[in-house]
Amino acid sequence: MARIVREALQAVEWPLLTGEVEFCDVNLASRKHAPRSIWLAIERRPSASGLIRAWPDGGNFREGIRRLATVLEPGATVVTTPLGVFRELRSLGFRQRSEPLGAADALPAAAATANAFRRMLQARRHHGYAAATIETYLGEFVFRHNAAVLGWPPTDQCRRVMALLRNSA
Repeated sequence: MARIVREALQAVEWPLLTGEVEFCDVNLASRKHAPRSIWLAIERRPSASGLIRAWPDGGNFREGIRRLATVLEPGATVVTTPLGVFRELRSLGFRQRSEPLGAADALPAAAATANAFRRMLQARRHHGYAAATIETYLGEFVFRHNAAVLGWPPTDQCRRVMALLRNSA
């Protein structure tokens, strides 16, 4: 039942990300295991991180960029690390700005969001990172985070989940 609910949570349509959006990939695996990365796109806000989107990294950079294009408001600025691979964003038509690694405030919203997702996985005593499992946990994580940012009360969250479950049945 939990898997069915998590899959339904992935179907929520969120508002597009606006303003400055931090974009990075995060490796979730420990050193002992093969890399398992996710992409994170997080709105920057003065007080806390804003709306987020997250998806598993399928190993194809262009695919990750295409997914980013579907969640950004036209005119949003993509903030990344200065790695050369992200320079391709400009050639694809995105406004992009790099921030140096090692700075205390480099991609703070992305770092906080990645740590919160890791804590959620650890709290569930999750020992493996299968692609399907990561995607459903990401769906739940994005739903909980975005619902909190948008100020949805628990009753509204339950109503929306039930509507998604009815539509998927």
